[in-house]
Amino acid sequence: MKRLLLVLCLSLSLSIIGCTKEKSINTNGDVNQGATWEVTKDAITFSKLSIGEKQVRGEAKNNACKARTFKVAITFKDKEGKVIATSEAIIRDLVPGISKKFDAEVDKDVRGCTYTIQISNAN
Repeated sequence: MKRLLLVLCLSLSLSIIGCTKEKSINTNGDVNQGATWEVTKDAITFSKLSIGEKQVRGEAKNNACKARTFKVAITFKDKEGKVIATSEAIIRDLVPGISKKFDAEVDKDVRGCTYTIQISNAN
């Protein structure tokens, strides 16, 4: 019985933590000045998002089993859903278990907008 429970727990842990081959993520949410949040999808955890007047900062952590390089694209929309700005950052060679900060400039004031984060070219 103990052995069966151990096997079940191990299987569950591996299915939650396991490697991923996903190539993109979309996350929507409200952005406020100095917003701090954490979201994990497709083995990447985003946290410490900070939206300034014309700058976006945050951290990305690799929860996968291999190093990853990817582009983070953030699209900002106004209250009517119209795209008003986009921003990008490239994160290179992010090794498993490590976080890297990213900075991206925006050409408009995006405080108070909604946003979508996409990861592309993840490997």
